[in-house]
Amino acid sequence: VFGLMGVVQVLSNLAGPLLGGFFSTVLSWRWGLLVFLPLEVACAVIVGFGSPTGLTAGLTDGKREHPSVLRELDWKGALFLSAGLIEIILGLQFISWNKTIQGICLSLSSVVVLWLTLRWEKTCKDPVLPIPLILHPEIRFGMIAVFLLGILHNSSSTYLSLHYQKVLGKSATIAGM
Repeated sequence: VFGLMGVVQVLSNLAGPLLGGFFSTVLSWRWGLLVFLPLEVACAVIVGFGSPTGLTAGLTDGKREHPSVLRELDWKGALFLSAGLIEIILGLQFISWNKTIQGICLSLSSVVVLWLTLRWEKTCKDPVLPIPLILHPEIRFGMIAVFLLGILHNSSSTYLSLHYQKVLGKSATIAGM
């Protein structure tokens, strides 16, 4: 699975900026969002109904067993985690917009929501964020390394393309390349 995800990530990193630059230069930046709608619908169908191999493996007496993966997910934990992360991102964004009071309030509320998330995940049968796994030393070190590499990658891809466009006066397609 990690090998497949790695291939997808590398292809996305290579093709994404180039296609994004092409769409924003030739058509409009909105096309970058619209072009993937068919793929998103296909992914939603696969997640909703399960993979084809998973469905055919569940055949018994000519009747199809429906996977209950969506019902067994930790929806409350996922909601808490998403809300906490969205709040911290919005809080930092508000601070950068010179709306410091709103940003600090959102950031503090994100700490409370993420604390509630940790409390919930400790009691959940099948958590979306398994706390013992995160506390394992090798996993924790790997997560910190991936976090730092993500910051390096995202900031360099963002600021280098801005440098090419704003300082060097190149097009979005050239910046994507």
